[in-house]
Amino acid sequence: MSKRNLGTMETDSQNMEEHPEKLSRSDAPAASPASTGVDQLPTTSHQSTSDQGTSDDTPTAVPSLQVQPYKIRCAKLSSVPENAYEENGVPRIAVGQEVGGQFDTLKFLGFGTYATIWLVKNKVDGNYEALKITKSDPNYQQKAKRESQFMNYMIQMGTHENIVDYLGITEITENGAIHQALRFEVLGPNLNEVLNQCELKFHPNVLKNMIKQLLKAVEYVHLKGIIHMDIKPANIMFAICEEDVQSVATSLDDSHNIYHLDLAHANSKFTLKLGDFGIAFKTGVHNDRPAPPTCTYRAPESILTTGLNFPIDMWSVGCVIYKIVTRRSLISCAKQDGHYYDHLVKMAEILGSIPKAPFNNLIRPDCTEYFEADDYILHGENPDTHKIFVDAATRHHYLNATDAEMFSKFVVKFFKLDPKQRVTANKALENDFLLTNEDKSVEIETAGRPGMPSVDPSDASTSQPCSSASGN
Repeated sequence: MSKRNLGTMETDSQNMEEHPEKLSRSDAPAASPASTGVDQLPTTSHQSTSDQGTSDDTPTAVPSLQVQPYKIRCAKLSSVPENAYEENGVPRIAVGQEVGGQFDTLKFLGFGTYATIWLVKNKVDGNYEALKITKSDPNYQQKAKRESQFMNYMIQMGTHENIVDYLGITEITENGAIHQALRFEVLGPNLNEVLNQCELKFHPNVLKNMIKQLLKAVEYVHLKGIIHMDIKPANIMFAICEEDVQSVATSLDDSHNIYHLDLAHANSKFTLKLGDFGIAFKTGVHNDRPAPPTCTYRAPESILTTGLNFPIDMWSVGCVIYKIVTRRSLISCAKQDGHYYDHLVKMAEILGSIPKAPFNNLIRPDCTEYFEADDYILHGENPDTHKIFVDAATRHHYLNATDAEMFSKFVVKFFKLDPKQRVTANKALENDFLLTNEDKSVEIETAGRPGMPSVDPSDASTSQPCSSASGN
């Protein structure tokens, strides 16, 4: 199978979830296959192997009748602010330009804090890739090299089907300035784009499969001694078939991309991949303090202390699971003065009073004032967290009453305020909530034409097309 690539990029780590306009790529209702110029939907998909083995659920093919088109708005090159091109900034590149003496640019895919992403064709082997091209600022070049080191380390340890494939790093020079270009496989829409505005009601099995694949990715990363530090829906992408990669690369439509995904049925087969290791942290090795995670998915100890450990990721995973099931963020966050304290208060209102005791050893001096005289944040009558979670899961009939009860008991394990009590990825995978429902008669509901889900602008995306679509 030919290698594909799509880079993920570091975004505003505090607030991109709340300001999707920076990198939104989705649009209104999907066009029918005829209007997209696709004569026939893809009927097969492929999955790269991994040292973890394959799942019992891994398919050999995706029936064409189950694959549906998702219409995603393309990122606009004009959306890159002019100040991003200033001295030590990103290179000014045009579609059709050759970069690095090796890559022909085909489509602009997005931008973030320190890089732009381009769908390119590698002139050496003819494969499609995407380059995450950094600013020339030495600090940002160093960040790119650091991310490359993490990806190479994981490759040495063995690849995994739920981790984005890394293809390497190359140095390019534009107008006398040096930039680093990270190369990744091509991935499709991210989880935010599918969840935020998609009108399709997913079968519970689809939701559970999404959760299991995320947990498998995190289990693998943690086994390798890496804390991801930025797990969120925008960094979790869907694999797509080779036909879709080719379509995105060759399409003359600069307003939308069309991706065909199997997400609408009880036995749907798809693959999710975790990407963007730009602020990852390796345990047992001296690292520069990474940037903080996106606030919406940030664990309390990440705010209150200087400590870093695996439970930080598990809190973020819990927030993603909550969004997968409810399509809402557990705790929204507005970036403003004093917002860390406000964010902790929101946590306490949902999950109960936050004690100081678990954080005493590593607490930040400026955070001690957050706690009241009794060493709690918002100490008072504890909320009915179980009911809050059950109500959220059943609000739009995403889960039935039984599944909602199990979901609440499952997801609350990710939100233990004491990090030492938080569930691990390995243990979470054993939970009965993730057992699939054999009832395949669940009614599939859409607000528009059956089989024509729409995906509208959502949270910041750091990814674009991907290489293959399969199941876990």
